[in-house]
Amino acid sequence: MSTLKMSTSQRSTAADTGATPVQLANSTIHQPSGETAGAPATKEPSSAAGKGQCEQLQSFMSLVHSYLTSAITFADQKAGFLFATDSAFLGYLLSNGLLLRLKTPVSAWHLVQWSSVASLLLLGASNVMAVVVVMPRLGGRHTGLIYFKAIASRKRRSEYVSDLVSSTHSSLNAALSEHCYEIAGIATRKYTHLRTGMWLGALGFLCGRAYIGLTR
Repeated sequence: MSTLKMSTSQRSTAADTGATPVQLANSTIHQPSGETAGAPATKEPSSAAGKGQCEQLQSFMSLVHSYLTSAITFADQKAGFLFATDSAFLGYLLSNGLLLRLKTPVSAWHLVQWSSVASLLLLGASNVMAVVVVMPRLGGRHTGLIYFKAIASRKRRSEYVSDLVSSTHSSLNAALSEHCYEIAGIATRKYTHLRTGMWLGALGFLCGRAYIGLTR
């Protein structure tokens, strides 16, 4: 009877103090693997989402880069067509004695001479704009992974390979974005000069047509 009371009092004391019973002291409770992997499980989706977002950004920037490159190529082609058209019409005007009309003193010039000199200057300026459009641009950043001068600025090829291999997805996307910004500026300047050259060429063509009409 005393043993039973002692046992009961020991249990109540253990419950009050929060101590672990002797029978459970050496036992181990195994938690399910699904519960213990709670924290890593939350990291995997976020990591996968970040990787997917990075790949999506890289795909978009590659599309933008291709678009800007094709826009620059198209501007150069238009400039070449403009130069050829201006040169052909200017050659036609010269073959019709345009320079001979300008040999008279300026004080004796009439509408024929003024139209001839205007067409000559405007078509010449249009050709200059066309040349400016196709002029190579070498003013990009000398540090980077895409611009050819930035690549060639390394003293050894191993330096570029090392920089490229050690780059992360984020840094590669950043390099591609920076280069897109640079070639977008180049495309803007090209199309600005091309637009100016086309307007000058159009005015020169009108003046040339006026010269042809006055000399007939």
